[in-house]
Amino acid sequence: MAIIDMSFTFLLQLFNSVILLVIVIGIFIGVCFFQAFLSKKENKWLGLILPIFKISITFLIIAIAFFNMGANLDNPISISGTHRTSILMGLVFNIPTIVYLIIYFVCRSKLKNKNLVDKMKIKDL
Repeated sequence: MAIIDMSFTFLLQLFNSVILLVIVIGIFIGVCFFQAFLSKKENKWLGLILPIFKISITFLIIAIAFFNMGANLDNPISISGTHRTSILMGLVFNIPTIVYLIIYFVCRSKLKNKNLVDKMKIKDL
């Protein structure tokens, strides 16, 4: 009976993890669509709101983690394992920032090409 309870608990935890993963991926995809929407606007700064916000939050989290893990101020050149962890954490947290910037630059280049075509059509008239 204990084996059945353990397997049921494991399956329940696995199901909860899968549900959470689907929700997080859904939110990320929704934010990517929002980033594309902002990037297609005429004002180029609107498309940079999410990447700047994300990188600012990432730097804040890294700074908090870095100093909470005990920065070695006596020997600033030495990087301990905990500091390597905070640097790795910063790289992983910036993956969405890179995705947002890719979306921004792709949408801006399409918008620029569209504007050039519109200008050429106007000249042809």
